[in-house]
Amino acid sequence: MKPFDPDAKDGAYQYMRLAEYLAECIKTEAIRPKSMLTPQRTLARQYGVSLETVRRAVAELERRGLIKTLPAKGMFVL
Repeated sequence: MKPFDPDAKDGAYQYMRLAEYLAECIKTEAIRPKSMLTPQRTLARQYGVSLETVRRAVAELERRGLIKTLPAKGMFVL
């Protein structure tokens, strides 16, 4: 799988590109089921995006039913 490119010029919003990338990682089990996702600040640094971009991508993944955020515990793949 290609690495995430924060500067891609495909016309999509950056948070949607990140959500698609993470969704693909979940579907191919590069991010394993029932595992805990990396904290949001770390994801922002890792992918070269803002914390708000990560937050919006996470919200999109939750909306799709791919992850669940548990307050004070973390984000988990469903």
